[in-house]
Amino acid sequence: MLKPSLTTVPATYRKEWGVLGIVLLLLAVMSSVFLWHERENIRTREMQRLQAEASSIHQNMTRQMGAINRALESLISEMPRWRTEANGMARMGYRISGYVQVMSGLRTINLLNAEGDVLASNHAQLVEGRPGIVRKPRKNNLADCSERKNEARAGFHRPALLN
Repeated sequence: MLKPSLTTVPATYRKEWGVLGIVLLLLAVMSSVFLWHERENIRTREMQRLQAEASSIHQNMTRQMGAINRALESLISEMPRWRTEANGMARMGYRISGYVQVMSGLRTINLLNAEGDVLASNHAQLVEGRPGIVRKPRKNNLADCSERKNEARAGFHRPALLN
């Protein structure tokens, strides 16, 4: 028996297989080009969407930081007057609580003196002289001011120092 060879296969079969191979190759190239083009379109759309989101977040954060800055400047400018009044620091604590309740994303405001003592806060347990207070919080000596984890703790605050 003779083994079939390339020369024994009729020429029409070779042409048909060649045409089929070329058509499949063209289909593969066309689908690759289409998929690459679609990928680039999706990438461009997602990049634009992310840029719009980042811009929106930037604008929102700028407004929030500006509001927080104005609130802190207001508290600092009124600090001398509140310190001279009989129950001024407690009233300032209520005012701070109002600021914190109104501003989203803000949970704690503490007014500290140069020694690090809490003079006014929206968390009453942090104010000097109250039970459970850590007089001068340090990085290596943090104490929990509450029994539960979700309440205020003395910790890493960036204070506006007052004299």
